[in-house]
Amino acid sequence: MLREYQLTNFKAFAGPEKLPIRPITLIYGPNSSGKSSVLQSLLLLKQTLQEAEDPDTVLLPKGNLVNLGSYREFIHQHDVSQSFSFKVKLKLDEQELQEDFWKIVPENFELASILELQVTFAYDEETSNVVLSSIELFLGEDSSSLICYRPLEQNSRPDESESFHNTALKKDIINDQHIIWLKWYEQVKEVISKRREEEVKKIFIKLKLQEKRRKGWTKRLPEELYDCKKELEDNLVEINRDEIERKEVEKVLF
Repeated sequence: MLREYQLTNFKAFAGPEKLPIRPITLIYGPNSSGKSSVLQSLLLLKQTLQEAEDPDTVLLPKGNLVNLGSYREFIHQHDVSQSFSFKVKLKLDEQELQEDFWKIVPENFELASILELQVTFAYDEETSNVVLSSIELFLGEDSSSLICYRPLEQNSRPDESESFHNTALKKDIINDQHIIWLKWYEQVKEVISKRREEEVKKIFIKLKLQEKRRKGWTKRLPEELYDCKKELEDNLVEINRDEIERKEVEKVLF
């Protein structure tokens, strides 16, 4: 359920301007206070989704629903160096969330079902096009984003460039200091430590370091550990905290 809509740098709104959404939402105020701008921004997004024929068109300001002119005409104070963004806050139905979601989100994290999505656009003066700048995901009441996506650079895309448009995304930042990661790790750190210990024991057994009669193992240890380096790295990377939380959350949320 949509709980809040936010605008930044759209027409009269410098922002971020927040608009709470309820089952019945009234927009009122004096003339030129921005009432129509709120509706125009919604029509802009709907128009882009419905009418944009080119996959690379991230915003369609001119269409059948609304005509906002160019980026310069609808950006706040006509300053094309500024970015335009919208943000939506959603209240997720806890009963409809996948079971795996609650394996990641701590049980005592009461506001975990508050999900926010912010999409930011910018103006490319070289091409005179509106481009996607970033997509950020927020969870709970933490003001910092959980994860940030940005468009792939042209030279970093696969050879099959025809199938990868300018809107192809890559993970740019995963905020490992977000409260959800910190609380999650607090719950699973003992399990992770135990698994790490088990992996180290396996290496010791393989090298027979536990045998009392084995002599000179301290001198041979660096060489033998180097031989096992690849196996050790492969095993430890699977239980690395960052890798675990990223893979699990991407599977559930993205």
